[in-house]
Amino acid sequence: MKLKQFFTAKTIRLLILLAILIITSLSYLTCLTGELVGWDDQAQVSNNLDVKYWSLISVRKIFTNFYAGMYQPLATLSFALENKFWHSFPLFLHLDNLLLHLINIILAYWLTKKLFKKSSLALLSAAAFAVHPIQVETVAWVSARSNLLYTGLALSALIAYTAYCQNQKLKNYLIASGFFILALLSKAPAVVLPLVMLTLDYYHRRPNTKKLLIEKIPLIILSLGGGWVAIQGRGLDGLAAPIAYSWLDKITFFTYSPLSYLQKILLPYNLSPFYALPGKINGHLPIIFYLSVPACLLLAGLVIKYRRRRSIVLGAAWFWLLVLPSTQIKIFTTTLTADRYAYLAGLGIFWLAGLAILSVWEHFKNLRKILIAALLISFLFLAIQTNSQAAVWKNSVRLWTDIIERNPKSVSAYINLGNAKSQNNDIKGAQETYQQALAMDKQNYFIYNNLGVLFAEKMSAYQEAIGYYDRAIELNPREALFYYNRASALIKLNRLPEALQDAQTAVKLKSGEKFYNYAYLNNLANLEYRLGLLREAERDYTRIINNEPQLADPYWFRGLTRIKLNNPELGCQDLKQANRFGYQDNDDNYAKNHCPN
Repeated sequence: MKLKQFFTAKTIRLLILLAILIITSLSYLTCLTGELVGWDDQAQVSNNLDVKYWSLISVRKIFTNFYAGMYQPLATLSFALENKFWHSFPLFLHLDNLLLHLINIILAYWLTKKLFKKSSLALLSAAAFAVHPIQVETVAWVSARSNLLYTGLALSALIAYTAYCQNQKLKNYLIASGFFILALLSKAPAVVLPLVMLTLDYYHRRPNTKKLLIEKIPLIILSLGGGWVAIQGRGLDGLAAPIAYSWLDKITFFTYSPLSYLQKILLPYNLSPFYALPGKINGHLPIIFYLSVPACLLLAGLVIKYRRRRSIVLGAAWFWLLVLPSTQIKIFTTTLTADRYAYLAGLGIFWLAGLAILSVWEHFKNLRKILIAALLISFLFLAIQTNSQAAVWKNSVRLWTDIIERNPKSVSAYINLGNAKSQNNDIKGAQETYQQALAMDKQNYFIYNNLGVLFAEKMSAYQEAIGYYDRAIELNPREALFYYNRASALIKLNRLPEALQDAQTAVKLKSGEKFYNYAYLNNLANLEYRLGLLREAERDYTRIINNEPQLADPYWFRGLTRIKLNNPELGCQDLKQANRFGYQDNDDNYAKNHCPN
């Protein structure tokens, strides 16, 4: 009797949810031993000065800066906290991603149960959300932290808003608004949440009153602001696409993208971290892109036909609205779609699939045992596939090798594989991989630049490196990185006046950006110091300090510069500040001789 009392329906549901969490954790165990990969992880974590140096100034910069072209301060703040406590050790970065995914599973279960009042649907949806392999990119990739945070905060906002729809308590509306603001600070796609809330209004049969619209106005204003900030980070003009796409092409992108995600959710095969922009044959995209337009219209027509079944409208609208921000009308990336954009959106499809399964359960009682077996097998199959997909993210070489196997014509994939091999000191392999990329695209200036970096940094062949940098600059004279790299090679050859010209050009090309790149300006200031251009060096070290006041090196060298300019008082203040920041130099006697106190 006591055993029966323990195994109540609620306890069984909690045990099933716990089993889902455990199996999910086992599926992602391989991630915990993974490295940071050469795809935004350096820009966002390991090479990000605002992450490496914790201070109130760095926190302020985190909330006013873009990283890898994105505004996601809460994600960057999480990296900074991890670095402070765990020095960005990959194990803890991956573990935190997994913990956030587990929290999101619980939130997905909670929202589903609150919306549909069906615990069985909540468990089915949570299980699919937990172990579907399309989720792997978000969980296994450290740089996708923003997606995990945004999803958790968006689900929390919508849970609170669902409560508001059901009881009209102002407290719930304010809680929903607060989580919405935090979601905006995590990732740009949160801008569509007010539209999702309107869908929840429809689902809950709220009357179309002025109140319903007025309460959305502040949220819509926040969305517009968030969208504007996101566009500033990406650049108003977008990316120069490898080929020209017409407006008709971009319309097909608008219809093809959601259908592509739908296919990957329903039939998760041949998943990849990289889906390249499509090529054109005789000026036309593959026929499937044009067919996606009537296919999308057909699906929309079906949703409209069954609009009285509000759960169908909710699931379809949820999916479409949440993939909408990733649709490329402006070309912002070299990929057309990415699995991470379906992380939260897929929940709408899981709802629809779960409702269909429950309908079969109700109407075909003789098939229940078969259905249970099929569900268990499907769950385990997805978990195994997730485990296999997660292993792809083990390190950069494995990641880009897998991408090339699925995208053998992707030049950028070969470039990134070459970068990964170079970082692993596989010089011959890196050179061969770059040459493979060059065979596919002889006009790609980044290949020449990366060959230059390989010869300079790994082989100390600076003259050969300069030849590659010359070619990169010839193909694209507006790229600051190429001048910076050539200046670094010229310095090694002690050709300082030539290096100074390149360093000046690099900084000038970067001058239109809101925030100076520390390395560019530091390279220029160091050259000015070595060439005796002390006033210019003092000016540029000051510019660095104004933007990166937590760094020791600029204070030290500005201090030396000021002493040489016969301003020992200010110079000694800078040297002391550098020491407070932990600066260590072999020439300590210089400071002692000039700053005895």
